[in-house]
Amino acid sequence: MAVPLRRQVVSALVAVSSWQLLAAAAAIAGNVLLARLLGPRLLGAYAVAAFFLGLLALIIDFGIGTALIRRKGSEDPVFTSTALAFTLLLTLGTGLAVLIAAPWVSSWYGDRAVGDLLRLCFPGGAIASVFRLSHSLLAQEMRYREVAATEALGTAAFYGVAGALAAAGLGVAALAGGELSRGLTGLLAFHRRPFPVRFQWSRTALRELVAFGGPYLGSVLTWNLTGAVNAVVVARVAGLEAAGVVRIAEGLVNQLTLFKRIGERIATPVIARLQANRRRVVRAIEIGQTVQFLLGALPLLAFTVVGGVVIPWAYGPRWAPVASLLPLLSLAVAVNAAFGLHSRALVTVGRNKDVLVFHVAYAALQLGTAPLWVTRWGTIGYGLAALAPIPSYLVVHHAFVRAFGPLDYLPLARLLVPSCLAMTAAWAIGRPLLGLALFGVVLGTLLVVESRAIRLLCRLLRAQRLDDSALPTPVRSRVE
Repeated sequence: MAVPLRRQVVSALVAVSSWQLLAAAAAIAGNVLLARLLGPRLLGAYAVAAFFLGLLALIIDFGIGTALIRRKGSEDPVFTSTALAFTLLLTLGTGLAVLIAAPWVSSWYGDRAVGDLLRLCFPGGAIASVFRLSHSLLAQEMRYREVAATEALGTAAFYGVAGALAAAGLGVAALAGGELSRGLTGLLAFHRRPFPVRFQWSRTALRELVAFGGPYLGSVLTWNLTGAVNAVVVARVAGLEAAGVVRIAEGLVNQLTLFKRIGERIATPVIARLQANRRRVVRAIEIGQTVQFLLGALPLLAFTVVGGVVIPWAYGPRWAPVASLLPLLSLAVAVNAAFGLHSRALVTVGRNKDVLVFHVAYAALQLGTAPLWVTRWGTIGYGLAALAPIPSYLVVHHAFVRAFGPLDYLPLARLLVPSCLAMTAAWAIGRPLLGLALFGVVLGTLLVVESRAIRLLCRLLRAQRLDDSALPTPVRSRVE
């Protein structure tokens, strides 16, 4: 008997959340340890190297993982073999680029550690990129428990090895060893979902990969270029120490918005199964918006209120500026909850060019204003730059409406706007316990008044099928 899609989604959420919670705990503890042992400058150099290595990882991926996920039917061994050969070819090319560019990058930043990290960390990332094919095949089959387990073990391996080597005083080698350990955990994914290890080319498969991957790569590269605000603008204008502060702030945001990112990942195979019915896609995204905010953005908003006390205590006094960044980053994440699933839906149905236009607008607003903000305000300018692209969400909204139909934002807005105002007021008080109490009172009152959101979440968990009877009746006031 086929398992209903709604039950598959809920099961995937529970499985992924359990493992990712463990990974987040390991990451928080590992970041505290590395922050105390390595200091802002070396972590800033690592933030720069990680940005460039992340761009290279996207080039190696070339949308191949998403192309595998969105294919219907059983696995095609020829297509998978072509994907593997193409991945290896891209890996060799990017590896050569790293060797050539590393000395120049070190010279540009005035710190040899940046180039050393690029060269030494690349092998771990390259290994991870090859085994990411197994992750994609597992995701296509909705086997998210295995995906989450291997990724969580990879995170634990990175911080465990890096922390141990950093404690031994190895510095750059500690981070490189952590990346290699993380890459090797991809063997576990391959063990759970092997793919044919043969170098077989198919022109038809290659054309499909290039046709999908070209626009996809342009879209995600443009989106990830926003990371240049820290790696290029902050690191060059304010220094590597400031880039290290931003890296810790980014890490906290990623760990506290764990459930939001889980929802975004699971959205792709879910929408792939619903794409024939546009109305069901719209309704699923409307539910996803509220769930993203309740489970993803709210924990970050709450932590922001007490961050001024918790961060210096946990990370040390050198990292106190991190707390000043969190309010601005929290507001950016909260607004993103309303639009974070739109791109996933558009990519799933092959509208990569629409997503590319959105990403260009987003990156242009952020990168275009970041030098001004950072030059004037230092690390706070990074937070202001995170808010600058908010108008670009209109681009992805209109693209989604053209593809699927209008969305109802009002239920989410009634939660989002008061919560953000309460967080801002509580943080401005400057007394964490009093501020947290104020935020809790406002949030509790809001959830009681807007109990429809809680009922919606409960219906999501109880429903057995993702059909219209399990979804709330839409409110007629819509933003188009």
